[in-house]
Amino acid sequence: MICHGDFEKYHVEDVEVLRQRHRKPISDIKLTDDMVTVIIPCYMEQTWMVQRTVDSLLENARGPIEIYVVYDGECGEHIGGATVHRLANRVGQRVITNMVAGQTTGKYIMRMDGHCLMSPDWDARMKESCVDGTLVTTCFDTLDKDFNKVGQDNAFVKLFPTMREKFGRNWKSIPERQTEEETMTITGTAFMMNRSDFYRLGGHDISLGVFGGIGAEWALKFWLTGGRVIIRTDVVCYHHFRFKTPYEVNVIKQEWAYGDLYRQFVKGENKMCTRPFEWLLLHFSNWVKWPEGSW
Repeated sequence: MICHGDFEKYHVEDVEVLRQRHRKPISDIKLTDDMVTVIIPCYMEQTWMVQRTVDSLLENARGPIEIYVVYDGECGEHIGGATVHRLANRVGQRVITNMVAGQTTGKYIMRMDGHCLMSPDWDARMKESCVDGTLVTTCFDTLDKDFNKVGQDNAFVKLFPTMREKFGRNWKSIPERQTEEETMTITGTAFMMNRSDFYRLGGHDISLGVFGGIGAEWALKFWLTGGRVIIRTDVVCYHHFRFKTPYEVNVIKQEWAYGDLYRQFVKGENKMCTRPFEWLLLHFSNWVKWPEGSW
């Protein structure tokens, strides 16, 4: 079969090829001995996915990492390469993250979902950007149900008036991106911060409950207290996006969490804030516009 179109004009290059072409080589200065504590809260996760996640973290790390898998209100199975905790009652990932952070000493705290793969040298590259006052996340790709990489590029995340997050499709292409790019907010899938920032900002706000706004909580805490939130564009988290959660969500409690985030950070009730929410809207006005009157 002969193609009569303009191949050079309309050809779309493979996402992974583009990433490799534009990924800068890692330098020795990024390889420190500082420990990364990885926290993976689990609730109704498939064991083989959790094990694949842990294996990928270990295989692709350049420096020292420690991994804590915490089963939230369920027995859970053994996971090789990780320290496993089993909680008798469900407490939610906010409590779990605070609990593990209080029991460990790693300079960096990394929060991960239990159904992901990581790109090579993820830790060293993220640590280079994870200076005081900076929250670091990754680019994202999709895994199918068998953990095969789909080749879908996701990076910049928008924040809506409802405090929900969504990937912004009309953002910079891979060749246009710098190694560090600012993002308005993050998903709760994979992000890293200094332990000092974790405690400076009060850890997770457990009053927000089990559901809702994990990424928005941390992004707003950093941006509105004078910090930054960036994407380390040469790191990819390949994530299995589930079409439906395997457990029931208390919608009323979830909506309350989003509403409380709105009151704290949009209405300005959080006393830690040194920037108004309007500052954040103006800072990302090229990429995000809220409807007039929504804040």
